Amino acid sequence: MLFSKVLWLKLLPEEQKIIGYCRNNNGGVPDNFHNYFVAEFDKDFEITHTWKDNWELKKNSLNSEGKHVGAIIGFKTKKGEVVNVKVASSFISHEQAQLNLDREIGKDSFEDTKEKAKNAWEDELSRIKIEDDNSDHIKTFYSCLYRVLYFQEPFMSLMQTIK
Repeated sequence: MLFSKVLWLKLLPEEQKIIGYCRNNNGGVPDNFHNYFVAEFDKDFEITHTWKDNWELKKNSLNSEGKHVGAIIGFKTKKGEVVNVKVASSFISHEQAQLNLDREIGKDSFEDTKEKAKNAWEDELSRIKIEDDNSDHIKTFYSCLYRVLYFQEPFMSLMQTIK
């Protein structure tokens, strides 16, 4: 999965979804920090297992809680068939993560989402144009600019009713 050191997760096969949260961070966050996530798949789960601390497998289970947990899901696919997943997160709740997913990705395909992200980054990174004969300086500058822009997420989100 995309999140490390997950502390709690729940598989929702009837919704083709996994929800959970992790609390790992590199400092600078409130004591009650949680990174809630939702992962929505476009295919039914055929296999649902979870694991918990020390890779303890819990066969045919739908939830797990511990210091480091995860899920094993499987799909019945045809040769070459792709299974897509849409993922969103929130610092507020699983419900807010779902709302973020619906707002930010919605019905868009992977290619649509990738193109929107590319365009958004191009807009941000093209705000400043630098020139230097040393290409390493240019790479370093844009790498730093990317990192400055990457995590500007305030510890808030737009709620369901936008005011």
